[in-house]
Amino acid sequence: MTENERKMIDNRLYGTFEKYNGMEPQQIKKDLDDKFCKEFTVNPIENHEYLIELLKQAIEEKDKYDIESIVALIAHFGYYAEILDLIGPLLTEPWHHMHDSIAMGLEFEANPKTINYLYQGAQYRCENLEYESDYCEFNRKCIWGLWKIGTEDAIEKIRSLSSFPNEVIKNHALAMLKKIDKNE
Repeated sequence: MTENERKMIDNRLYGTFEKYNGMEPQQIKKDLDDKFCKEFTVNPIENHEYLIELLKQAIEEKDKYDIESIVALIAHFGYYAEILDLIGPLLTEPWHHMHDSIAMGLEFEANPKTINYLYQGAQYRCENLEYESDYCEFNRKCIWGLWKIGTEDAIEKIRSLSSFPNEVIKNHALAMLKKIDKNE
């Protein structure tokens, strides 16, 4: 990713909105997205492959900063489902700081092809998650992702986690099984 692309992505995702004071949020988003799509290297709405290639490059280079920007931009433009096989394995990679965001994205997508990624994530102890509460929230999101998928395979993974040695993970899984039992 070029420095200019990095700056444009950061400005689009994290920029300020003073000149839009008083406008409807949907109109602000549309105006900012239109401007971004016209000025970025390629229009990311029309050409998903370019951002996906940037993501592949960031993964290969283990560039934790570009991963953050690209995944956020892809999620913003709504084609997160196209990158599940790229980001799923990142749940258990220690070199970046996107574990929580990726878990939330996979939970939101609720795609059965992510079951094994979420299951591995639910068991993962990442040193980048500095506090025990962060670690537990990440694992909880992975378990919720399994629950949202809701297939028999996903439920079986939750059952397996209910006997996991870590008490917090085990308790999250047990609580989810109670929720599942109530809905059946």
